[in-house]
Amino acid sequence: MGTERMARISELMISEISHILLRKVKDPRVKYVTVSDVEVAKDLKRATVFFSVLIDDMDKEEVRKGLNRAAGFIRSELFHTLRLKSIPTLTFEIDPSIAEAAHINALLHGIHDGKEDDGEEEP
Repeated sequence: MGTERMARISELMISEISHILLRKVKDPRVKYVTVSDVEVAKDLKRATVFFSVLIDDMDKEEVRKGLNRAAGFIRSELFHTLRLKSIPTLTFEIDPSIAEAAHINALLHGIHDGKEDDGEEEP
């Protein structure tokens, strides 16, 4: 299967899963979730959905459990909206890139703030 087609399927699944989570899933644990990426297997039998939580103090592991519990419902909703012969089995994983980016940003701000405190300019 071509990589362009896989990329289109991934983008479509991101959009549709986000819509389903926003409008149709009633579990309060998944209320503040953003779908950041979907990795679809080449045979279209499995898909890993990466998500981030918009509220920092929420238990991300509980959110993941809620999403995995709703996976069957989400898959059945995808069956009605996507035009694929088969809908992949979904698993949800926390997207580590958001936390890593926030950590790098904090480090950069720390470096920047440290230079301002010295009162010295770089040559």
